[in-house]
Amino acid sequence: MVKNRQKKFSLGQYLDKNLGYIFLIPGILCLLLLVAFPVLVTIWQSMTNLTFLRKSNPKFVGLENFRYLFKQQETLVGLKNSIIWTVLSVSLQLFLGFLFAQLLHRITRGKGFFRTALIIPWTFPAIVMAYTWRWMLDPAYGIINQLLYNLGIIKQYTAWFSLKGSLFVAIIMNVWFGVPFMVMAIYAGFKTIPDEYYEVAKIEGTNYFQELKYVTIPCLKRIIGIILVLRTIWVFNNFDFIYLTTAGGPGYMSQTLPIYSYKMMWKNTHTARASAISVILLIFVAIFVVLYFKLFRVGGEADE
Repeated sequence: MVKNRQKKFSLGQYLDKNLGYIFLIPGILCLLLLVAFPVLVTIWQSMTNLTFLRKSNPKFVGLENFRYLFKQQETLVGLKNSIIWTVLSVSLQLFLGFLFAQLLHRITRGKGFFRTALIIPWTFPAIVMAYTWRWMLDPAYGIINQLLYNLGIIKQYTAWFSLKGSLFVAIIMNVWFGVPFMVMAIYAGFKTIPDEYYEVAKIEGTNYFQELKYVTIPCLKRIIGIILVLRTIWVFNNFDFIYLTTAGGPGYMSQTLPIYSYKMMWKNTHTARASAISVILLIFVAIFVVLYFKLFRVGGEADE
């Protein structure tokens, strides 16, 4: 008669089997602590009447803060500005990044120099970049005003950050800053495309645009999707570029949702409404990300 023997627990065998999952635990805990917990707290605060003047025992008010915000013209302008700011910034960064990455991939001499020159804007802290642009665009002694005036393009010095179109000036600044990231990411993607693909395309007699459509873009589709997701999240939530240049002015003509949330929190001292604006930001970023994931199949199975 054979007796069933219970398997003894072996710590070594258990670790061998589950070591990968064990290594994930600290990262998951950090994500829960630094991401999930603040998001849940923000969502809860957005449904209360919490303010700096009423910190204890906040009352649950449901969606009242959201109703209030969407009745304000300032909220609608902030949402519109956030979408314009994000779409134009990311689109221009992607277009110029792809163009410069392709040029960098095709040149045979001086690649090291151009790589270094292109990455310089990305190395500057936001505060340094913002104040440098403010000095360059200064209405009294800015070099850009002087240059445009000498060329006869403008008839008088202009306060660029005080105009109604100040948001578009900030967009130009943001494009200048973000293009190097796009260039380096897309240039790395070009390096992964086998030369044989282009050789076959030439044998087939394809022109530049056909080569772009059938070889380059399909091979770079995944990496373009990833960098679009990353840049959209960063740009839509960006606070420092606009705050350090226009501060949302004149009035609130260049004010985006992050700037509005800051003012609601620190100037109006209304924590709950500031949290509600942050939730609106989260929803729109999530919509953008889902669209990108569907369009570019980021994280999905490889295209055949």
